[in-house]
Amino acid sequence: MVGGAGYGAYTIVSAVNGGSGSASGDGAARSGPPSAAEVKETTEKFFAAWEGGRAAEAAGYTDDATGAEALLTAYREDAHIQDVTVVPGTASGTKVPFTVKGRCRTTGPPSR
Repeated sequence: MVGGAGYGAYTIVSAVNGGSGSASGDGAARSGPPSAAEVKETTEKFFAAWEGGRAAEAAGYTDDATGAEALLTAYREDAHIQDVTVVPGTASGTKVPFTVKGRCRTTGPPSR
């Protein structure tokens, strides 16, 4: 199962710009565009949290934590996706394309 195509549009800079997980480590809001190193660090944290099933933590690294948390939670709970693996592509500014692979869990045969 490959998913997350629509989700790839989220810009993963909230933490760099003073969101819930400041990449700088000091909690201070930053101004100006994030550096390539900051984007890399933030996306690594986002992907690790998502793979680990920590939707709220992962969402805090995006520019829309509320929307992202709902989508990431639904991905795992409503779609029953397990064993999530995220493979990042090459960043373009603050946008990072990625591929998501996971295993769908079913509860039995479909009803008729």
